[in-house]
Parts: sequence; C-alpha cells; structure tokens
Amino acid sequence: MSLHSAVTTSEEVTDFVVHKANGLKGLVDSGLATTLPPQYIQPLAERLESIKISTSASIPIIDVSNLDDPSVQDSIFEAASKWGFFQIVNHGIPSQVLAKVIDAAHGFYGQSSSLSVSDTVFYGTSFSPQAEQVLEWKDFLMFQDQVLDYVRSSEPVMKKLVEVLLKKIGVNEMNKERERCLMGLPR
Repeated sequence: MSLHSAVTTSEEVTDFVVHKANGLKGLVDSGLATTLPPQYIQPLAERLESIKISTSASIPIIDVSNLDDPSVQDSIFEAASKWGFFQIVNHGIPSQVLAKVIDAAHGFYGQSSSLSVSDTVFYGTSFSPQAEQVLEWKDFLMFQDQVLDYVRSSEPVMKKLVEVLLKKIGVNEMNKERERCLMGLPR
C-alpha cells in the first residue's frame, strides 16, 4: 500500500482512523493515504455483480405510520431483502430534530481537517471496526447533542423495524445488547 512514511501499515491506518478517531475524512484530508487502504476493500466474492444492479427501479419508500399492519411489515421485509435498504416516512421523528442533525452534519463535515477531536466529538468508521473484516468507507459523528437527540427520537422506530425484520426470519426473542447492536446503537 502506498502511504507516506507516517502511516505505513494496515494497523497504522486502523489506529489513525479508528483509535485516534480521525476518521476517513482525516485520512483523506491529511494526504496520508494515496490508495484505498486494504481493510476497506470488499473481497471479490462478496461484491455486487453489475448485472444484478437495477437502474430502472427507485428506492422503496414505506409509510410506517402503522408498523403493526402486516402489509407494511411485508413491504419492509421485501425492501430489505431485495434492496438492502429503504426510506421510511411518517416515522414520528420530529422534523426539527431531523433538521438539526442535518445541519450538524453539514457543519461538522464542512470543517477543515485541523478540527481537534475530543471525548465528546469524534469521527467513527463502521459500527464494530474491531470485529469487522472489511470496514465501511464512511465517517459518522458521535456524541454531539443533535445526534443524541436524533438517536433518542429514532430509537422506537428503529426497535420496531428490527423486530419486524427479525420476526420475518423467525427470530422471536432478542437480548438487549444484540438488539442495540442491530439498531446501530452503543452497547
């Protein structure tokens, strides 16, 4: 891997991005990586084949105002199975909470790479970088007030979505730690 002398190994990339909480933005902005680090490269066997990607369909949008409706649950499962993601509307998350978290994200990612991280604000990559074989090429903001408000507001709908998906695959009970992990929340 072609990196400047400051970051030369896969372990040093992980340390810089994950442990020192500089994130991918810090790695890119610093110029330390001149090629994509190997821990972010999906193995060939696990990559999507271009012939399986549909460009004519649109992302499913699901009204979750009645998550107990079996047809809504079927739509969620079908979208998750076919697409891997979907957009939800009428989820009950206040619009002002959504607006604040979007503004916070724009403000955070628009800052220079000289931004200092702290115990309350830092970059993260992937949800469990120590456990994942391939890391996700993303940064996310942790522990900023607007993000915490969003997480608190979205937790009920996230929990219900996880329950619906698990029920559809035959899982009826889940311990709290595993449930929080599936919802992308800290354990």
